[in-house]
Amino acid sequence: MARSLIRHLAKAEHRVIAPALHESLPPWGRGRVDTFNPLKAYFAFPIEKLPRRELIGVTDFPSIWNQRQRRDRDMELHWDGNNKIVEERNRSAAMGAGVTPPTVDLARLGRIEVWLQDARQPAYPYEVNRELATKGGAVYQRACAECHGASGQDFSGAYVGKVTPIREIGTDPSRLNSYTHELAVNQNMLYAGYPWRFKNFRKTFGYANMPLDGLWLRAPYLHNGSVPTLRDLLEPGDRRPARFYRGYDVYDRVKVGFVSEVAEEKGRRFFPYDTTLVGNSNRGHEGPRYGTELPPDDKDALVEYLKTF
Repeated sequence: MARSLIRHLAKAEHRVIAPALHESLPPWGRGRVDTFNPLKAYFAFPIEKLPRRELIGVTDFPSIWNQRQRRDRDMELHWDGNNKIVEERNRSAAMGAGVTPPTVDLARLGRIEVWLQDARQPAYPYEVNRELATKGGAVYQRACAECHGASGQDFSGAYVGKVTPIREIGTDPSRLNSYTHELAVNQNMLYAGYPWRFKNFRKTFGYANMPLDGLWLRAPYLHNGSVPTLRDLLEPGDRRPARFYRGYDVYDRVKVGFVSEVAEEKGRRFFPYDTTLVGNSNRGHEGPRYGTELPPDDKDALVEYLKTF
C-alpha cells in the first residue's frame, strides 16, 4: 500500500499494534513499503496476537509499465502472484491512494488503467556496448528468457508470470509469509454486493517470475530490494553486499543500479540496508538456473544486454 493508506490507517494501526511491537519491526528505508499490516489493521486483525512471521513483509514498489501484456498473458500479479485480474489488482492498489470501500471512482480509475496498459518503460539513457550486448543476448536466451520473457518488450516465455515455489527460488520468505490465507479471505469480501467486488485474491507459496521491462531503473533488486545492482545479483548470496545504502541517486553504469557505498552527502544521510535483519535477506535466486555460476565474462555481457530492456 502507498504512503497515503499508511497515513489513512495510521491511527487504526497504532490502536491495534502495541507500541513495543511496532517499534521492534525493521524500518522500511527509502523506496520500500509495509504492504499488509495496514490492511490487517483495516480488517481489525488482533495484530499483537499474530505470529511475528506474519508481521514482517516490507517490499520494494513493483514496476507499472506494459500492463496490457500482463493482462493478456494472464500473468499472476503482485510479488507473490496472489491475483491474476489486473482490475482487481488496481482497485486494491487504489486503497493505497486513499480509496475507502465501498466508494471508488471507477471512471477515473479506468482512465488510469487505460493509460497504463501501453505505458512504456524509459530507455537506458547512456551508451550501450552493442557488441558486448549481443553476446549477452545469447546468454540471456539460454539462462533467463523462459522465466523473464523473450525481451524487455516481449513477455513470452514458458514460466513468465507464473509462481515459482519458495523452496525453489529460495529468496526471503517474509513477504510471502505476511500475506496469509485469512487476509486473502477478507480481501475477497471487499465491495461485496457490487459487480466489481474482489473474487480472485488467493494465498500462494512462492514468488511470481516478473518481466524485466525497464530493469535498469528498478534497482535495488529482488522483491525486498536487498541486492543493490544487477551485477551483484549474478553472484552467489554469500558474495552479495551484506550491507549497503539506499537512496543515493548517482547511477552505476558498470554494475547497473545506484551507487550504494555512500552513507552521507552534503548533510543528507542514506538508509543503511542490513541484509541480516529478518525480511531483508539477499539470498536466493542463485545456482545454475539463475546465472550465478556463469563465467565472469558472460555475466558482464548479460548485464550489458539487460541495459536494453
